[in-house]
Amino acid sequence: MDPFLVLIILILSSFLPPIIYTVWLRNSERFSKEPWGQVFLVFIYGAIFGILIALMLLYAINSILDSFVDRPYLFGWRRDFLLPLLLVVIIGPVVEEFAKGVGIYLVHYEITEPEDGLVYGAASGLGFAATENLMYGGWAYLVGGLEVSLFLIAIRSVSSALLHASASSVMGYGIGKSVVSEGRYRVLPFFLVAVLMHATFNFIASLQDIITGEIFGINFAVIALLLAIIFAVSAITVVKLKIMKVDREPDVT
Repeated sequence: MDPFLVLIILILSSFLPPIIYTVWLRNSERFSKEPWGQVFLVFIYGAIFGILIALMLLYAINSILDSFVDRPYLFGWRRDFLLPLLLVVIIGPVVEEFAKGVGIYLVHYEITEPEDGLVYGAASGLGFAATENLMYGGWAYLVGGLEVSLFLIAIRSVSSALLHASASSVMGYGIGKSVVSEGRYRVLPFFLVAVLMHATFNFIASLQDIITGEIFGINFAVIALLLAIIFAVSAITVVKLKIMKVDREPDVT
């Protein structure tokens, strides 16, 4: 197949689901909906600058961790087990939620209600997820071809994409409450909840690397994937319901 056509297919399959999710969440508000231009400005931030910030920070942290390459054990754990676990469960979530959260501040002047932060946070997370889909999908294409790539993107679109949206929307809600209350609310607790959500999802998705074998005749990799999808879908459902609930409430902040 023509490489240019493959690229177009990968871009569309990577970005279309996150864009649809963004529209769906933005339209969850009945009153004072966020301007399309600002919503997609944050989406584009997540897709470009959020990814770049995260990659640069992760590269810097990896460089520091590589200085321990000659040590087979760290804190009593094997290095080849501990460092990947730290990256997946702690470092990655902290770095990525920080990178996505910066984009919400770009449109802080548009935040007039706490639920606005939920919408903008989700938009930043979904833009981030779209580019991540493309990166992983491109790698899968090089390794296994177009069908493998599209399958991976589809799985990520109902798992990690929804997780990115849900976690960053929590931080966005904190930013929204802080902006509307003129600083009476602190963002840090919401950031920590977002990191915890992200870390939990990553841990569930990584269980297949820790636990092998079968449970009730089902390969544990499949079970871990299903649990991750259930977690992500449940989280985004709660976010949507929260947007609708807060949108109906009178502003008492």
